[in-house]
Amino acid sequence: HNVGQGWPYYSEHLWLATRGNGLAAMLYCPCEVTARVGDGTPITIIEDTDYPFDEDVKLTFRTPKDVEFPLMLRIPSWCDNAEVYINGNRANVKTRPCSYVVVKRVWSDGDHVILRLPMKFKLTTWEKQGNAVSLSRGPLFYSLRIGEKWVNSGNDKWPNREIFPTTPWNYCLVL
Repeated sequence: HNVGQGWPYYSEHLWLATRGNGLAAMLYCPCEVTARVGDGTPITIIEDTDYPFDEDVKLTFRTPKDVEFPLMLRIPSWCDNAEVYINGNRANVKTRPCSYVVVKRVWSDGDHVILRLPMKFKLTTWEKQGNAVSLSRGPLFYSLRIGEKWVNSGNDKWPNREIFPTTPWNYCLVL
């Protein structure tokens, strides 16, 4: 019965404070964060993205004055060649999967950052699952549509429903 808590926890952890009075972008989705950074200056960062369906995450800074602070960007484990652009120029930063890029600079009103997370198709073979395979692109795994039959299996006090397949679901891919 905790399944409904996933979204509040996700949104609660989109942005976190860091050492040095900075901010860390932990999870990516369209949002807006307002926080005090650097010397205590309140700023707003507007995040515009179609992630996980698109590779780009755009951050636009709104600040009443120039302020220095570190910005940390999470690089997902699946992303081999992430790129960071600041105001249209590629930043000279090293990126690696399952890490963070730290950009410490003086930020001004209107600055924007684009984090590009190139998404490649990947085929994974699961030996312990009878050599089953999965196809992914970046953070998304693909599957074929399976027909559903919903069956009530609970009661009024503790409602529960189970889902059973109504169409074939054990497919073979030509690799």
